Amino acid sequence: MTSPSRRIAHLGAATALSALVLVGGAGASQADPPDGWTGGSQADWGRVTWVHDGWYAGAKGNWHVGDLTLGEDDDGVYGSIVDWRCPDGVEPPGPLSSPAPVTTCKVKGRTTIYDLSVQDFARYDHQRDLLTMKGDFAVIDDDPNQPIGRVPIDITIKALGDPSVSFFPSDDGTSLYYDEFFPEAKAWGRVAGRRVSGPDVTQVDSWVGFAIYGMTPAP
Repeated sequence: MTSPSRRIAHLGAATALSALVLVGGAGASQADPPDGWTGGSQADWGRVTWVHDGWYAGAKGNWHVGDLTLGEDDDGVYGSIVDWRCPDGVEPPGPLSSPAPVTTCKVKGRTTIYDLSVQDFARYDHQRDLLTMKGDFAVIDDDPNQPIGRVPIDITIKALGDPSVSFFPSDDGTSLYYDEFFPEAKAWGRVAGRRVSGPDVTQVDSWVGFAIYGMTPAP
């Protein structure tokens, strides 16, 4: 199975291999899931990254940078919250900065989320293009990546605009892979008790989508 990041990276190659792939803005006319097909197994995807300017209750530092990625197909749940102490007028490196730039800010704490054991942990509302996820997920130390506890996560991601839509039918026409990917979305909720939106938060990035594997022609 393929996570959304890898699907995007290989989309050009996949399109070249299949003459029956449709990719582009779906618009209101696009069925969701497609008409004429049924069944299959669905995997939901999402990501939210954020920067919090100010103090988090129970956390050190005056800036907090978070990222959370959800991948039901094979990646599980992973991400982090980094607590920074920055001088006045200085902002910390943004989410997913790699390699991290030179900064006068100092790391004061880190929460690393990494849980591959979960399955079907998110729900996708096809009528509203809305993903919800709620539960307790594993936290690890950075070295040697062993579980050290669990944190609550309660996140909602709302798709914005039209998705990129892909069809990958089998050669004999008896099965279909179908996905929708929204590169723009709005997210709210809490990770480890910390808000990912609000008056002190800059929403840096959010996307959402889903894939349905093994759909068959409807009777």
